[in-house]
Amino acid sequence: MSVRRGLWAPAFVVVVGFLFVLYGSGASASGFPASLKSGTPRLDRIGGIVPPKPPAGLAPVGPLGSGNLTYHGGPVMHTNTTYAIYWVPSGYSIGSTYRTVIDQYLGDVAADNGKKSNVYATDAQYSDGSGHIAYTSTFAGSVIDSTDFPVGDCSEFETSICLTDSQLEAEIQSVVEAHGWPENNHTLYFLFTPPDVGSCFGDPIAGCAYEDYCAYHSYFGTGSGQIAYANQPWTYGTFSCDEGEYPNGSEADPTLNVASHEHNEAITDPNLNAWYDAAGFENGDKCAWIFGSLNGTPGASYNQTINGHHYFLQEEWSNSGSLCRQDMPDTTPTITGFTPSSGPEGTRVTISGTNLTGASAVRFHGTASSFTVNSAIQITATVPTGATTGPIAVTTPGGVAASASDFTVTLAPPAISSFSPASSPVGTTVTINGAHLGGASDVTFGGVSTAPSTIVSPSQIKAAVPADARTGQIGVTTPGGTGLSAASFKVLPKLTSFTPGGGAAGDSVTIAGSGFTDVSAVKFNGVAATTVTVDSDHQITATVPAAATIGKLSVVTAGGTATSAANFVVVPTVTGFSPGSAAAASPVVVDGTGFGGVTSVKVNGVAAGFALLSKVQLRLTVPAGATSGTISVTTAGGTATSAAALSVLPRVTGFTPSAAPVGATVTISGNAFGGATSVLFNGAVAVPATVTATKITVVEPADASTGKLTVVTGAGPGQSAGTFKVLPKLTSFTPASGPAGTSVTIAGSGFTDVSAVKLNGVAAGYGVDSDHQITATVPATATTGKLSVVTAGGTATSLTSFLAVPTITGFAPGSAAAASTVVVDGTGFGGVTSVKVNGVAAGFAVLSKLQLRLSVPAGASSGAISVTTPGGTATSAGTLSVLPRVTAFTPSSAATGSTVTIYGNAFGGATNVLFNGVSTVPATVIPTKITVPVPADASTGKLTVATGAGAGQSAGTFKVLPKLTSFSPGSGVVGTSVTIHGSGFTDVTAVKFNGLAASSYTVDTPGQITAMVPLGASTGKTSVLTAGGTALSTTSFVVTP
Repeated sequence: MSVRRGLWAPAFVVVVGFLFVLYGSGASASGFPASLKSGTPRLDRIGGIVPPKPPAGLAPVGPLGSGNLTYHGGPVMHTNTTYAIYWVPSGYSIGSTYRTVIDQYLGDVAADNGKKSNVYATDAQYSDGSGHIAYTSTFAGSVIDSTDFPVGDCSEFETSICLTDSQLEAEIQSVVEAHGWPENNHTLYFLFTPPDVGSCFGDPIAGCAYEDYCAYHSYFGTGSGQIAYANQPWTYGTFSCDEGEYPNGSEADPTLNVASHEHNEAITDPNLNAWYDAAGFENGDKCAWIFGSLNGTPGASYNQTINGHHYFLQEEWSNSGSLCRQDMPDTTPTITGFTPSSGPEGTRVTISGTNLTGASAVRFHGTASSFTVNSAIQITATVPTGATTGPIAVTTPGGVAASASDFTVTLAPPAISSFSPASSPVGTTVTINGAHLGGASDVTFGGVSTAPSTIVSPSQIKAAVPADARTGQIGVTTPGGTGLSAASFKVLPKLTSFTPGGGAAGDSVTIAGSGFTDVSAVKFNGVAATTVTVDSDHQITATVPAAATIGKLSVVTAGGTATSAANFVVVPTVTGFSPGSAAAASPVVVDGTGFGGVTSVKVNGVAAGFALLSKVQLRLTVPAGATSGTISVTTAGGTATSAAALSVLPRVTGFTPSAAPVGATVTISGNAFGGATSVLFNGAVAVPATVTATKITVVEPADASTGKLTVVTGAGPGQSAGTFKVLPKLTSFTPASGPAGTSVTIAGSGFTDVSAVKLNGVAAGYGVDSDHQITATVPATATTGKLSVVTAGGTATSLTSFLAVPTITGFAPGSAAAASTVVVDGTGFGGVTSVKVNGVAAGFAVLSKLQLRLSVPAGASSGAISVTTPGGTATSAGTLSVLPRVTAFTPSSAATGSTVTIYGNAFGGATNVLFNGVSTVPATVIPTKITVPVPADASTGKLTVATGAGAGQSAGTFKVLPKLTSFSPGSGVVGTSVTIHGSGFTDVTAVKFNGLAASSYTVDTPGQITAMVPLGASTGKTSVLTAGGTALSTTSFVVTP
């Protein structure tokens, strides 16, 4: 593969400049590189000029030209045949694989005819007046022509030989004639030249190979003598026409790219007057040097696989999508199925498949039909008139699809569009209209068959409604099948008579007529019969329903309703009533049948008010004057009487008096008192004194109790609404008095339903011994007052009072000083008049009937407590100890040996006085005063008086005053022990020498202290400090140095 590359180097600057104009700065206004001498992508008969490729780094800015291709009226190649001419004179060569790979390529393009998988698929969208281009290519062969090149008639500085377009055409014409190849408008000749051979076109020169183009296509001749060709200069290794990708490893690879460019343009625009855009660019021109996505490895990249071989080809322009494409989507339609598989003319058939969008025709075995494209996978078509059995075909822009199986066109079944009349009784002639009715052999009315009476035409027949016809669709059967009407024909029933003319519920009635099919109900004056039996299409047996009333009979069928001319008379019946007994004014519910139009209801012949609840039930009110007997109900159909008798119960409407003690006469008013045998006072039986139908007098029995009054007759009892009150009576009680717990017997009458016994309003425990005696127990809180007995009938109260005697059960505390409080427990503390402690009146407060609080009186002494009420006096069993009480003492402070006077209460029998716990014997004692000397060892504190009852302590504190009588020695140095004599030396807090506290001291006795002269002491008085005060020496202690 030697190439004379040196010849092309001088052109580098020119080519780069051209390419910069094309790919760097954009195309000229015409869309073609401005450096082309012609200034246009086509010149006269020269078209499809492949411009030089862009250098590295200057990729195409996008499709060239202006917009989509438009059709300009010229022809296209609907199919094409290709030949390859290799012009290689002696001295030139094209390499071992050049011809082989190019021939392979043209053969591969033909082998993949019709496919969508390569650039040739884009051509099928273009057409001329004769139809669309078909991807159908034929490679007819190739030849190497070794004829010498003629003398060059052009100047092309890159190659040794420069051939003009006229010289190229002459070569092609010579080879075609020499081999007898065809001359027509659907054959394309490729002329391939070897390396170092250039070419130019135009006069003057308009463009040359490598500088202005890499290939172009053209034609010469006209009509049947026309020859279309493509000029294909050597491209391998050239700067401007080789992209450097060799998927077949051959010098032919870059030439195939521009050959594909020219091949597709010659198919769509062979005479340069068919498809190109507004700027003159054909489908190849617009996508020059645009390759799209690549496969393989760099240097062997490819973007096309044609017949299994890889090629590196530019994309081609597609008006569909307005873009450059490597292939086209497969839009070939297919039919995968259809349903139904058979049917008559007019049948709607659903066709399933793929790529059905844009369908322009649907044919049933060649007969066009109307259709609707539902989606890309479904079409609905109607079987056309005249269609015959055969395949279904669908035509789209992507082709024609035919079904694998045949659609079977069947004979059309009859169709009923209308009939008249819409309803009628049996025997009527009905006119049926429709289509395909010719040859009708059977007509059905609701499934009941009859022969047509007249076949008027294929669109009309007549038939009589058969005797047993049923309401429903009309059907017509022909050799083509059976057709049913959309609407139902109604067979009208007819009612001519019934027997018997009347009867009670449950009776059987026979109804005669016609059209008794599809019977849904038989009604008696609108009430549905309980049992209906259709004996035949002209007879029915029905049972009179319980709720039936006098009126017309009707038969309801699917076709309509037939009504009798005469009324059926319904006779009433009484089947029962409830309750079986009732008093006047009480309701009784009567059951039966035929209760329509009730005019009268009676109880044993006495008219009663009533309300009709339904046709089988009414409610009567027992009349005031009624007696036990049967119930009768009268309607227009007759009178029905109950089999059983209603028991009319006595009714108590009132009584007087409403309350009375036993033995009183009571008058009772009401109804149905005849034959009364007894009167019950809340169950206590009494025999009436007098009896009439409306009034009874009776004496209240001894055991009567408050409650209802009941009158009993042979029919049953009747009870009062109100309650009669039996009044109690209290005549005496014994004993007349007693303390709590005493049993009291109460005599009287009417002691029934006793709810309480009370003593002066306080409830007592009791037992009812009989209706005239009660035993009660005096309650703890009872006070003197009346006794009362409470019953359901009222309250009885004693004339005299019961005296409640008080008792004392205890007190606390057991000892207390004067003015202190003591709580006393007992019973009968109502109306307390006096409380005493050992005979001395005490103040008190009654806390309850069981408790009071007393204040110990000042003059009281230990003894019993007594409580006095109107019922008597109660004295405590125990003695209250009255404690001494210290109210004051004088003086409030004194030295030992001094006399102290103590004042208070209950000092009688005092044995001791304690000075802060130090005991001494009093000098004098009276109940309210004591004199006592202060004992030698007394200390400051409380004074306590002790008696046999106990002790009483002062509220205030008595102070024992200290007394300093002498000290020894009378002088001494610091640290000297000094003995101090005196009295009241208790609770000592300090010893001081001229005001300075002794460093230490010891209280030897209440009359002596030993103290140590402190450091710093000075001559002066000696003092002793106690809780009672301070004692000061009369002389000074002399502190010596």
